[in-house]
Amino acid sequence: MSSGAFFVSERAVLARLCQLYDSVRMNKDASFTRLHCIKKQLNSARVVIDAINKHNLRPLDCSSTIYAQIYPQAREGSMSTYLASNALNQHWNGYLPVDPIYIANQYGIAVFAEDELDEVGASGDCYFDSKGRPVIRYNPREAVTRQRFTIAHELGHILLGHIQPGERAHRDPKRSYDAYNERPMERQANEFAAQLLMPETVVRMAAKNNPSTHDLAHEFRVSVDAMGYRIRNLGVMAW
Repeated sequence: MSSGAFFVSERAVLARLCQLYDSVRMNKDASFTRLHCIKKQLNSARVVIDAINKHNLRPLDCSSTIYAQIYPQAREGSMSTYLASNALNQHWNGYLPVDPIYIANQYGIAVFAEDELDEVGASGDCYFDSKGRPVIRYNPREAVTRQRFTIAHELGHILLGHIQPGERAHRDPKRSYDAYNERPMERQANEFAAQLLMPETVVRMAAKNNPSTHDLAHEFRVSVDAMGYRIRNLGVMAW
C-alpha cells in the first residue's frame, strides 16, 4: 500500500461528517453522545478547511505534516485528536474496549508481537517493509494494557506521518509513553492513543455514571495511570 493511502482528504471527511450529522440529527433514536461526538469532529474539520483556504492550497489530499506547516495548532493535540476521532468514526463499532489492532488493520497495517523488543528495552516500533507496507510491532511481555496503548501509539505515528516508506524504523523505548514526554512526535502519538482508546465524550459520560478511576481503567482496558492522566487532562471529576 502506498503512503498516499494514509493521506486524509479533509474536504471529503467534512462532506461525510455533514451527511452523517444530518442523518443522526434526524434520527429520533440517536443518542446525544453520538450526535455530540460527530458535531465536535465536524467543527475540527471546518477549522482545518479554513486554514487550507486561507493559504490557497489546491484541493488535494494533504498529510498531517502539511497541516502542521500551515496550521500551528495541528503540531500538537488538535490534529492528533482529530485523526483519532476520525479513525473511531470510521472503524469503531461503539463497544468498549476499543480494539486498536482491528482499527490498524482497517488501514492496511499489519500488527504483530515481537519478543525481540523486550530484549532491547522497547515497547514497540513501526516501519514500512520492503514492499512499502506499514507494520506495527509491540512487546508481548508487557501488560496487556500497555500493549494496547503501544499499538495505538504506533498507529498514531503512522497516521500522523511521522514515518514514511524508505525511512528507518521508528522505535519507541518504554519511556516514550511517559505522559510528560517532551518530544513533540511522542506527545502527539500519546494524544492520538489517548483519544483512540479513551474517547473524550465516552470518558465524560462514563465518569458521570461511575467516577472511579480504577473502574474506568478496567472498562476501557487501559492502565490506571493512563486513565488517571486522561481524566486530569480532560478536567473530569473522578476518584
